[in-house]
Amino acid sequence: MSRHVSTRSLLALLVGVAIGWMLTGAAGLPFAVPPFSHQACVQGPAVVTEEFGSTIGVFNTPYLGTVSMFTLLHYPWMFSSGESIRVPASNTDFVTWLAMNWTLYPVHTQLLPGGGANAPCVSTWTASPTGLGLEGGGTGPLSSPYSAGENATQSDAQAPFEAYNSTYWMPLGFPISAFFNLNFSAPNSPEVNTCGEAETHLSEYSPEITLNFPFSWGSQHALASAELPVALWLNYTFPANAGVWQIDNLDLGPDPSGTGLAFVFSPCT
Repeated sequence: MSRHVSTRSLLALLVGVAIGWMLTGAAGLPFAVPPFSHQACVQGPAVVTEEFGSTIGVFNTPYLGTVSMFTLLHYPWMFSSGESIRVPASNTDFVTWLAMNWTLYPVHTQLLPGGGANAPCVSTWTASPTGLGLEGGGTGPLSSPYSAGENATQSDAQAPFEAYNSTYWMPLGFPISAFFNLNFSAPNSPEVNTCGEAETHLSEYSPEITLNFPFSWGSQHALASAELPVALWLNYTFPANAGVWQIDNLDLGPDPSGTGLAFVFSPCT
């Protein structure tokens, strides 16, 4: 006995298959036809606003060498023409900072209809600058309980990571500061070797600086990571016939810090 499938039944079957295909696309299965949905990081309402000492330019100096910095911050409520600093080897870590108000927001990953690249949240909190603070700003060498302070060292493996402890420029009542990354972890760029060679120069550019903020409200605490739109130009000088510098480019990798280069120095043998 033959079976006859009507046009109406065939149409209903095709519609059902299409709907199923769309649903599997929303679920993210590999055989689905994209794009019917995408992941997005959605920001919730503001939780709290606090004032932080916010780094707009920070760097390591290569041991025995020098570095010059030019930094430029552009935001709706501020435009800075920047500042150029040339640092001798006796001061290894310098920072330029401004007191800023930052607002904390919760974030969560949500599935949204329509096309678009998947961009899930990488944390549960984010922070955004909302204006200048009251304490002003400054420039000076870093000092930290985790480093040798304001003297040049042969390794940046334990470089300072916060601006709050500097005795050179910390004003009375300075707000708790944001953390940043200056630490040498492992070499990821060609080393500089001036043994038997002339003076060498390197340049580095970063379009933003990644900062981490320790918020507190009531009995609750949160550590939020944020990117400050700061253009940072760094020019390094390595003296002739001095030694070998291993280099960790802190602007490489999935979470670049925007703080230039970190070094480990070895003298010529």
